[in-house]
Amino acid sequence: MKLLIVFFLLMLSLPAISKDWSLTHFQAAVGAEYLSNLNKRGATLYEGYQVIPIFAIELFHPDFELIGSTLNYKHRINPYLLLRTRLNLSASGDKPLYETNAALLEQREGTMEWDGFIEFALPGRGELSLEYSQDLKTHKGFYTEAKIRIVVTDFSFRGRTFEPAVFASLGGGNLAHNSYLYGVGSSDYTATNYSLGVSLSAPPEIDHFFPVLQFKYYELIGDATRTASFIGSRNSGFQVLGLFAFKL
Repeated sequence: MKLLIVFFLLMLSLPAISKDWSLTHFQAAVGAEYLSNLNKRGATLYEGYQVIPIFAIELFHPDFELIGSTLNYKHRINPYLLLRTRLNLSASGDKPLYETNAALLEQREGTMEWDGFIEFALPGRGELSLEYSQDLKTHKGFYTEAKIRIVVTDFSFRGRTFEPAVFASLGGGNLAHNSYLYGVGSSDYTATNYSLGVSLSAPPEIDHFFPVLQFKYYELIGDATRTASFIGSRNSGFQVLGLFAFKL
């Protein structure tokens, strides 16, 4: 919790010292995101696909954005260190915008999360990201995750730069978080899930945090997590993600 407080205070201080804030800086982007299913931290939340309209608004600073139901800010300390913070106003993740080819699964109580990220980067080669997420409303639990992304190469197409990459992640939460997400029978703080995949990013037009194409395999680990009441037989899965956006 002390780390959370220190990180939060640091992120609050960064806007004050930044020189890029301007009342005239106000840009917007729109687009759509395709998801073959909904999943979060190894748990499949909806087995049908979604095509979701998206919007992003830069709020007086190029690194301060409202993206859907999340408020995002990032600050680059130097070429090798980046801090991110995000307020997610709709963090349950199990409520599709509309039903497609699958029935609804377990519905969790709506909640909000604060997420903090520290990225250690080698420019053009990838980064290691450490995440801490704190629930703010419903269960008050926390979740941590480490994710590594390795850029394979880069190429240009129609004036844009693209980065194919491979990635892997490992994460786990405390009992309050795990019981909320996975259900009764979950264990206390332990690793609960991992993912592996390939992605295509388009920096600097679109932050690598939001890949334009991604293929991901995810799986729950640990007997307690895999047999928790919300999971059933859905302890692994595969997701395809596609993102298209343009500035107005």
